[in-house]
Amino acid sequence: MNREIKFRGKSIATGEWVFGLLGYDSGEGYGRICGWRGEDGGEKYAEVEIDPKSVGQFTGWKDNNGEDIYEGDLISENGSKPYEVIWQSHAGVWVMQSLSKGRGYREMAYDYAQRDYKVIGKIYEHQELLQP
Repeated sequence: MNREIKFRGKSIATGEWVFGLLGYDSGEGYGRICGWRGEDGGEKYAEVEIDPKSVGQFTGWKDNNGEDIYEGDLISENGSKPYEVIWQSHAGVWVMQSLSKGRGYREMAYDYAQRDYKVIGKIYEHQELLQP
């Protein structure tokens, strides 16, 4: 299998988004993103405490600008109203959840190469995009 498994989360200390592997400490109530980070041209292992509500897994997909698409991203398809990217566990697929009334969804894999997906925000930061 050839896929990249990574996560992102918002640092509690700095408010910055960090990327890497996911760790979670249920006793402390916070998550961690763990991985190698470049620092002054070198690499250093780091664990960063993150807000667990901000955690998103990489879907394996990229938008038309080459930006990674993560769980919790808000995406637009061909200039449409935003969709939230979520994992549909009972079907085992990434889907685009409509933010409109009815909240329908569609598999992202369906006609992926023919779609014009664009990441326009993150559900944790852009509440204004959630308004109907």
